[in-house]
Amino acid sequence: MTQTKELYGYITAITKAPEVTILSFQEKNATSVIALTLATPHYFEVFPAGDPELGVAMIALIEESGTNIQVKAIYNPAGDFIAVDEVGDFELMADAMTTTKDIDLYEKLRQERQAMLATIDLSPEEISELTLAHEQEKEQMIETPDYGNLVTGEGSQYE
Repeated sequence: MTQTKELYGYITAITKAPEVTILSFQEKNATSVIALTLATPHYFEVFPAGDPELGVAMIALIEESGTNIQVKAIYNPAGDFIAVDEVGDFELMADAMTTTKDIDLYEKLRQERQAMLATIDLSPEEISELTLAHEQEKEQMIETPDYGNLVTGEGSQYE
């Protein structure tokens, strides 16, 4: 049997992880806090306009089905209604970067660099020109002088 409950209370804290978001929800006149866990894509459905304000009165709609409890919606009864369809780029937020592998930007950059390097095809003449230019650059590098020990004056290249 499925049962829907409305909890009236306040969000006291938000903890975000790559795959889930945990909301600390304190019911009105309660001394304890409950943790509401939302999958990241579902979090964007529940809060399409961004993170909710902390300490503001909210209503949480929770659906209980046996031992399974699911957060259906959390909203401010005195706030503006914002439909998910009206929020721009919602599809991009829901689909992109929801796993830790997707969030690893450095790995994506490495893959793009390797793909770019794989497309470079140089002739032997071009490679020899680049090598020659590199060798000339190395010869023209400014040499840093060795003053040796500045306290005793020993070990200088200018002795």
